[in-house]
Amino acid sequence: MQQLHDWIVVAWLVDEQEYDGEPYARDLGARPTMREVKVPRAVVWKTNGTDDDVRKASKHAHAEYGEGFSVYTYQDETDPLGRARRDILRA
Repeated sequence: MQQLHDWIVVAWLVDEQEYDGEPYARDLGARPTMREVKVPRAVVWKTNGTDDDVRKASKHAHAEYGEGFSVYTYQDETDPLGRARRDILRA
């Protein structure tokens, strides 16, 4: 028997650059120093899905994003996207 999932969420990490907060001489043409950060991204694949939908989400995510993604399922979650972002950062 297939299990029912309230939320099926695909999450992955993106490398981005952000200003590191160090002072720099902009008026002399200096550029700010940056640091690389991992930013979590998440999308809802389906609500009220089955185990087959989880497999489809995993197959699609692997084809679209390659490695570095995760498929999460949640029951009775009020913020599934936020939770998936937190979970992928912990992984």
